[in-house]
Amino acid sequence: GIIGIVGRTHDDVRLVNEKGVGNPRVFVVGELNEIAEKEPNNDVDQAQKVDIGTTINGSIGGGTDVDYTTFTGKKGQRVLIMCLAHSIDSRMEPEMKLFDSAGKQLAYFRAQPDQDGVLDQVLPADGDYVLRLIQFTYIQPFAANEYHYRLSISTGPRIDAVFPPMIEPGKTAQVTLYGRNLPGGQLDPAAILNGSVLEKLTVSIAAPADPLAQTRLGYTGNIPPATALLDGFEYRLPSPQGQSNPVLLTYAKAPVILENDKNDTFETAQEVPVPCEIAGRIDKRGDRDWYSFTAKKGESFIIETFSHRLGAPTDMYLSVRNAKKAEIVSLDDNPESLSPKTFFSTSRDPAPFKFTATEDGKYYLLVGSHTADNHADATHVYRVRISPEKPDFRLFVMPAEDYRPDALVVGQGGLHHLSVFIHRLDGFKEDVTLTMEGLPTGVTCVPQTLNATQKTIHLVLAAADAAPANFTGEIKVVGTSVLAGQKLVREARPATISW
Repeated sequence: GIIGIVGRTHDDVRLVNEKGVGNPRVFVVGELNEIAEKEPNNDVDQAQKVDIGTTINGSIGGGTDVDYTTFTGKKGQRVLIMCLAHSIDSRMEPEMKLFDSAGKQLAYFRAQPDQDGVLDQVLPADGDYVLRLIQFTYIQPFAANEYHYRLSISTGPRIDAVFPPMIEPGKTAQVTLYGRNLPGGQLDPAAILNGSVLEKLTVSIAAPADPLAQTRLGYTGNIPPATALLDGFEYRLPSPQGQSNPVLLTYAKAPVILENDKNDTFETAQEVPVPCEIAGRIDKRGDRDWYSFTAKKGESFIIETFSHRLGAPTDMYLSVRNAKKAEIVSLDDNPESLSPKTFFSTSRDPAPFKFTATEDGKYYLLVGSHTADNHADATHVYRVRISPEKPDFRLFVMPAEDYRPDALVVGQGGLHHLSVFIHRLDGFKEDVTLTMEGLPTGVTCVPQTLNATQKTIHLVLAAADAAPANFTGEIKVVGTSVLAGQKLVREARPATISW
């Protein structure tokens, strides 16, 4: 077979042979020294010896498998030990423990479901250190090839959060990075994550000005269904030890206003001009943020909160109040999903709300997280949009299989179909016509139309008997609609079932 690899640090790999093309799996091109896990490494005296600046590609090979690694470090080095698992299509939930040469435990990390492992330690002395890695829950029967990992031990940079998390298209903004080993960064005692003090660094980031890029999600990190609905681009911080992990920045639809941190009560609400987008944080326990804006009778805005979809560990809620503090509407989790089975895109972010002012005056927003009394740090960022509605749509295309990883393979003289889902923004209700581009000679697809009541439809591909015996290439699903006399053309984003 032929292995096809495309471009960036995290990408897809597919197998191609005479029977067609396989489903995608994540493939990583790393910057550190790459080695394979070497057994036996099941106890301290068998620990695999590596240098800082190494990535070990391994797997948990049984229900009680334990993998030990040892490295030599120097006092004061901030060493990051990152175990990629979920983000590279692994079922592993890693647990890591770091010990010094005397056997004293220095650091501990247990991944939550759908989370990679990150362990951060400033070494207390010159010497050898030992890492113990396991799958947190013993599982039987056990399929070792489903519990693979990439374990990197380095002094390279990691970004844990960005603020603000959005930039207006085509503009350059000052963005504060929070993370570890950031070149030129300074420790911020107010930014603590899992017991580690984060560094802070402000950089200038330019958002793409290309209109086509603004309708895409150009991000090579892990993209769950709820995040897949967003438009955005990624940023990586360079360093002599290699690039950082990618972080997602989204596109603001109005001027960005930063939270002033003095808005904890109704009386001290931060007044913001509308339209705007507010960038805020739940960065201290019990944090609740108040904002106020002025509107005229009959004036309408979409009020939308982004946080969980940005990757934040929050459970946001929002309350709209009048000047007498009486509640107009309470907004919480958004239950809407493109599909309850194959594209479960519900999120903990409040559902978008179309606000219409009933009279001239001042209105208030209370923004909070249900988990704020117990959990708050620099990663708990949010974005609140208050702007006129801008109807639009996004499309997603998936292989036909509903229950397992799949790919599109059409035999000569055969038929196959793809599932297409539509995400409607700001009350978009127009019909959308779907076509396919890039098909080889002899393969056709009859256009289909998604009407206002539909969330999904199938596109059927037909190959003539004389169609090329072999073709592997990129094809596009394109949606076209007309809104207020303006033509809208959107490319569908590919999606797949991982397990």
